[in-house]
Amino acid sequence: MLPTSSISVVFGLIAFLLSKIIIYKLGLKNKQHRTIIYIALFIFIIPISAYISIKFKQAVLAPKFIAQLKKEKLYALIFKLHPEAEKEFEQLFTEISGSSRDKIIDKLHTKTEPFMRKYLNEHFLLASNEAILKKFQHKLKVIENFRDKPEICVSYHLDSPDFLKKNIPIELLRKESDLIADLIESSITNPSKMTKIATPQQVTQVIAYSYQSNGYNWKELKELPNIQNLPPQEACRIAVNFNKALANMNPVQAGYVFKNIIKFQSNANKESSSDKI
Repeated sequence: MLPTSSISVVFGLIAFLLSKIIIYKLGLKNKQHRTIIYIALFIFIIPISAYISIKFKQAVLAPKFIAQLKKEKLYALIFKLHPEAEKEFEQLFTEISGSSRDKIIDKLHTKTEPFMRKYLNEHFLLASNEAILKKFQHKLKVIENFRDKPEICVSYHLDSPDFLKKNIPIELLRKESDLIADLIESSITNPSKMTKIATPQQVTQVIAYSYQSNGYNWKELKELPNIQNLPPQEACRIAVNFNKALANMNPVQAGYVFKNIIKFQSNANKESSSDKI
């Protein structure tokens, strides 16, 4: 557990000791009167304890958390390019801390994916085609690593919140993080603008061509929207074939497909947000 749990214990002891001193000084013998003192002090101490606990997280634990993140290339780059992200991550940590280490890691995964997306997408649209292809090739490597665990294979393919980072071997996880950092870096040092905004049908045609070039049945593409409802073994096989088709593209094709998919997702999110208004 994080040290914040100790703060509550300390303040609980303080409340108990103060109540003992007050009872002694007032010479209270009546049990009911003593109980009232105990309850009153605990009620008074609880909000103070909560306030100090939050301030402790913000002043001590959050900066340590950020310093740890900065050791990773991806976060160091994000914080350098977007200083406001550092403050947002500190706030995020303050909200989710207080749990066990494993629970914090799981919560970070589920909460930071959408949180990071707003910073990543603007760079992804300018990333170099070569960096994008390397990302495709790495994703294939990770998915193939889970062939014997089809549920995880499909969850990773879908970027599902159910997928936990701890399921990936640490060396693959670090590689994935570094490749995303390389994508961002390439958008600054070697930017490559979208040459053509395509329709979903046009992007599907490019992917279907890669399927055929690699000897796969392109009709499997029709199964992708419903992949989570297929038997896990079959769903994983389809996910592997799809990612092989992407990984075996040339850099120009990879950039074309990836950036247009990012654009489709961004437009869908905007439409979803406008519907809620």
